[in-house]
Amino acid sequence: MTANRIYLDQIARKLAIPTTMFASGGITSTGDEDAGLGVGATDYQLAGEVGVNKRGGGGSVELARRFLGDRAGVQREDGWQISANTWMRTGQRTQLGAFGSWREAAIVGRDDPAQVGVFVTQQLTSNVRMSVNASGGLSDGSPDYATGIRFTWRPSND
Repeated sequence: MTANRIYLDQIARKLAIPTTMFASGGITSTGDEDAGLGVGATDYQLAGEVGVNKRGGGGSVELARRFLGDRAGVQREDGWQISANTWMRTGQRTQLGAFGSWREAAIVGRDDPAQVGVFVTQQLTSNVRMSVNASGGLSDGSPDYATGIRFTWRPSND
């Protein structure tokens, strides 16, 4: 997914208010529909996020509107989605957190996907972090469980 983001961190810090972020993005049809990858349509999203990021932890809530591209033979519907997360430092380089999300189903009559999960993030170097997560579905529209690992790299501020 490609996303453009506008951060208001500097203003929020000066005013001592929670950080706010607005984002927009799109998912282009780069998969192989015959192989079961993607649906052959371009989707877009407009999102807003409000959060607090303190030294000891934080949290955020994101609300988004999805605009789904057309697909022959399937009536896809635009919809809303919401997610929330919270985290706390458990060590100098470690964070523990929880998250949850819900969205309207893309096809009328199907169950709305929803999930909750936990994650652990470990700072490996000054520029690299590793996060491991596990989640469980709350509806028939979600996988029963999921796990993942993500590496995040941030360039130096040199």
